[in-house]
Amino acid sequence: VSLIGAELLCDGRELPKVLIVSSGPVNLDIRPLSPYRKQLLEAIDDLRIQSWSDRQIADHFNLMGLLTPRGHCWMPQSVFSMRKKREMALAKMGVEVWVM
Repeated sequence: VSLIGAELLCDGRELPKVLIVSSGPVNLDIRPLSPYRKQLLEAIDDLRIQSWSDRQIADHFNLMGLLTPRGHCWMPQSVFSMRKKREMALAKMGVEVWVM
């Protein structure tokens, strides 16, 4: 395990910007999620549990004035992309993913 770049917290601890995990021939590049992206993913999960479609979630976020992490209006593909990228990252770490 190695750190690339770190941010010093007020209590003296270091928060890694990039964490490289080496396990055999493959290196995993794991970057921490921003607080905004975490909030969006939690909201997406909550709405998906209530059987909302990606289109309904995108429309809801647009009505609330929320932007994607890159600053654009939401589209159903944006919601799907965020969910899929998280699933792929979790799968790389060996975490079982339940698709909703």
